[in-house]
Amino acid sequence: HFTSESFSEEVNIACKEFNELTGGPFDQSADDFEMKMSQFADWYLFAREHTTIGAIPVHSEQAEHLAKQKGFEGQLQSLKESRISLFEFLKVKGEDVFIKDLVANEKIVVPGSQMTLGFQRDEYFQARLYKEEEAFQFGPAFCFHPAPANRYLMKEVKRIRKLKDLKEKASEKDALLLRVFKMKYKLNQYKHVDVKDIYSADPKLRF
Repeated sequence: HFTSESFSEEVNIACKEFNELTGGPFDQSADDFEMKMSQFADWYLFAREHTTIGAIPVHSEQAEHLAKQKGFEGQLQSLKESRISLFEFLKVKGEDVFIKDLVANEKIVVPGSQMTLGFQRDEYFQARLYKEEEAFQFGPAFCFHPAPANRYLMKEVKRIRKLKDLKEKASEKDALLLRVFKMKYKLNQYKHVDVKDIYSADPKLRF
């Protein structure tokens, strides 16, 4: 609905904003094109306030109305309650993926996951989880961070864990995820720059 022809101008505006965020336009020949499209869709639907409707799409009255019309109120509620975070991969057992939400400091099982490949034990990653019949499932968008960034990431995670105010903690987590998302794209652009010079509280490249 929110990417239909009636919202084409909004999508174009959002694409330009996302390109600025990630440091470059969509390149259909790039190896990460499909993943970048998934990342854009996640950001567009779950994080960005729609300029026309004045709300984040999945939390908007239009989404509520559409869900009621189509009979998928439960699915919409699941999307609204989804969680995005920074995760540590623990193991795969059969088709079940065992991970740890680093910010919440909580171990999670994703049963029957369609995504079981691509995880590295020493790489932290960003993803969105939603509930499907009371079990967690992965959304399609992932962002994997290089292992040398772990020290910086964990330092930031521990800082956020110490916060007592839940709203402040959620706000700081969102800010961190956006910041390190941008860092990953900077790393892709500037492969000659050391990882630790990008993933830093005082990075050598501007964001």
